[in-house]
Amino acid sequence: ACHVLQFGFVGETKKEDETDDDGVKKRHSDLREVHRAVFNEQVFNLINQEAFVPSLGVNVTGIRENHLQLNIDQEASVFISLVSSTQPNRISSEILLKQLFHEHVFVRAKNRKSNLLGHFCMSLAHRIFSYKVLTQLENLAKSVSYVSLVSHPTWTSRTSSWTLVVDVPPSILHSGKSQFHTKVVVIDDCINIEGEGAPNVVGLFKGKCENSCSINRYDCNLADLHVILLQQVASQIIRWLHEEALSVGMKASRDFLSLCFEVEQGEVVGVVAHVDPEDGEGGISWWLVVGNGEEYKVEREKRYLGHLSLDVLYATLLDLLTMCS
Repeated sequence: ACHVLQFGFVGETKKEDETDDDGVKKRHSDLREVHRAVFNEQVFNLINQEAFVPSLGVNVTGIRENHLQLNIDQEASVFISLVSSTQPNRISSEILLKQLFHEHVFVRAKNRKSNLLGHFCMSLAHRIFSYKVLTQLENLAKSVSYVSLVSHPTWTSRTSSWTLVVDVPPSILHSGKSQFHTKVVVIDDCINIEGEGAPNVVGLFKGKCENSCSINRYDCNLADLHVILLQQVASQIIRWLHEEALSVGMKASRDFLSLCFEVEQGEVVGVVAHVDPEDGEGGISWWLVVGNGEEYKVEREKRYLGHLSLDVLYATLLDLLTMCS
């Protein structure tokens, strides 16, 4: 008997079997394209690994999502890109299963404890889950103009990694950092976030917000991912505004999502970030609040500023500088 290995999702609609030569040729062509795509991805991942190993005459000059730029002997600058493929997930998963079989049964034949089916199912579940995470990251990067998304190769089928980058335009940067990073790592179905720029909670309670910056690491679930990332980005913008305020001599203090200034006679003016994952205009909006002393924390006069770019936020900071002067 002659058998073929077939993989499919339960409930997935299936086309009628084609018996003509054109249908057979089309299936062979699809399979060749998927084989080629898998091979190209393996080649690109191997080049990524070796590019950062010190070697004679090769220097990495640029790296972006699925793009690597190299200098060779300072004579030529070349780039290698991995272009996304639109091949069916079913066929890709079929090839993944066969590849894992080869790795676990033949290459690692001495390891009799390898669980081929378990590893394949976990890898497939990770692909489905990580795609949901990636969709949220892409939506955030599209909706917030100053946020970009970078993907990182992990060389393992059950780990995915990305970085959200907040870029401060050079025209308005006068001190501090020009970029803030938030790394998102998914291992199986666990999401870990590592972000810079947010104040350390212990430091805030001790009243030392100026020196309380740290790298915060925490886990989250898929349902809370969007709002947590919005809060992380907003806190990084607050940190940047705080550094700019201190550089021009303003008396300023901050907490997680707000920046406060003493104007005169105990009056306090604050810039507060509001995050809303359901907001279709970007998710991060800004308010101007005014109060007096302790009343600032209780009864505040508020004015909605809207969804502001970093340029407009910096202009608002300069306006507050005039008030404080």
